[in-house]
Amino acid sequence: MKRRLSTVLLAFLILGPLAINGGCSSSSSTSDDGSSDGSGNGGSGGSGSTQPTLTSADFPDVSPCSDRDTLPADTTFLSTVTNATSVLHIHRVYSDDNSIPVICGLEGAWDPTAITGSNERRENNTFEENLSSYFSGGMAPNQGTFAICRSGFGFTGSDVSGGLPSAGTYRGEACIESGGNAYRTRLRVTVSGNDAGKKFSEIGLMSEADLTVYDANSKAVSTKTEAKSLVTGSPAEFSFTLRSGNGANTHLNAKVQVICIKKLATACPAASS
Repeated sequence: MKRRLSTVLLAFLILGPLAINGGCSSSSSTSDDGSSDGSGNGGSGGSGSTQPTLTSADFPDVSPCSDRDTLPADTTFLSTVTNATSVLHIHRVYSDDNSIPVICGLEGAWDPTAITGSNERRENNTFEENLSSYFSGGMAPNQGTFAICRSGFGFTGSDVSGGLPSAGTYRGEACIESGGNAYRTRLRVTVSGNDAGKKFSEIGLMSEADLTVYDANSKAVSTKTEAKSLVTGSPAEFSFTLRSGNGANTHLNAKVQVICIKKLATACPAASS
């Protein structure tokens, strides 16, 4: 599906859709907080200097987690993120409304082993300078924004109004490249907040354009450089909020964790035709 890169999808800035969308062996854990495992794959989960702990819902036995070979804080990887002009989102092909949780990457529905062959859709999204433009997007069956992940959304029904994604844990994948370096990545996003899953009309907003992203220090994120800095400034894990009213009203909280990075020997695959 064709779509613009949503800022909420800073969540998936380097990795793929929260909206419609070698070396280290993976270790499983019952924790989903992104902390490290304390062994060779662990340490300080938020620093990016060690591999994050994986849970069964991360599909640790499926690449790029089964063969992840790059740390979140790897300088070449961060340079690639900084210099890239686009990101290739990789997700399941949309077939009907029942597949929305799958495309969104919602835990319990998302399965990377099912994203292959004719079921794989690859969308190349450019990084636009004006972040407010990330939120604009059609609600037609062949388009979408993060609103499709809200409670009750359906392309084939009458309720296609915009809104915020539902609370929960999402996962997705993408490929990013620059300067001859290419990486396949998997990311985990935890969404919470009193307005998660609600329509804009329920929370007094007209559209996505009324929303602004704020970093963990309550500073507005208004350019693509600042957006990328969320990743490069805290490689393994970063948080942001979606607010309105010049930051007075917080509608949604998101914690983003870069859990698996695999350096590719070749360039990223081509976008789907």
